[in-house]
Amino acid sequence: MKARLLWYAWGLLALALGMLSAFPIRTGKIRLVLATLLVLVWGGLIALLWLKRKGIGATLLAATLLPLLFLSLPGRPIDPSTLRRVYLERLQFYAGATYIWGGENSLGIDCSGLVRRALIDALFLQGWQTANPRAIRDAISLWWHDESALEMGRAADGRTQPVNSPAIRATMGHPDGALPGDLAVMPSGSHVLAFLGDGKWIEAEPGFGSTHIFTLTGPFQELAAERIMLVRWKWLSTEAP
Repeated sequence: MKARLLWYAWGLLALALGMLSAFPIRTGKIRLVLATLLVLVWGGLIALLWLKRKGIGATLLAATLLPLLFLSLPGRPIDPSTLRRVYLERLQFYAGATYIWGGENSLGIDCSGLVRRALIDALFLQGWQTANPRAIRDAISLWWHDESALEMGRAADGRTQPVNSPAIRATMGHPDGALPGDLAVMPSGSHVLAFLGDGKWIEAEPGFGSTHIFTLTGPFQELAAERIMLVRWKWLSTEAP
């Protein structure tokens, strides 16, 4: 009876973890709860299996320690060219996602959530595909440390770097010195969008209601005349971070 109750309790924790993982909004408190639930669910599963079948529990524990050992290895420099390609793919993956303030997944996303989540995905995928623990650690770190559009534009925490100068005028939809994957932050710090190249941009915009790709023509022409803060993720710099 006691074992059954423990399994019921574990099931409720696993259900809570699944529901919160699907919830699009991410804050510092939600990340903390997610991390705590993950530890409790995984650790609880190992403990419950250990009590019932020690061999299975021991195997699962060993399978847990191996990834942790892998993540503790130094890793290699991250190739910015490859990362840039994957980043652009992940940015466009979220095209059409509903705009939700504070959102950071395909069920709902906002402007800073879009450019951050796409880079988290790209770092994790490159780390997985190339067996590079450094990239995976950076993905986890970027997920854990939230960053607003204003903070990206100011490059205060070192995760972004100014391109040429803190403020560059966008001309004909092609900012001077911009590379695909660079970010344009509005002077107020209220909005950020990502450059895809060939005059195309992607943004999660509340007025539009979703993530969309556009060029700086027609109704978006006002952006071409506005001074912007153009920044680049440090991982996409030609110099290894």
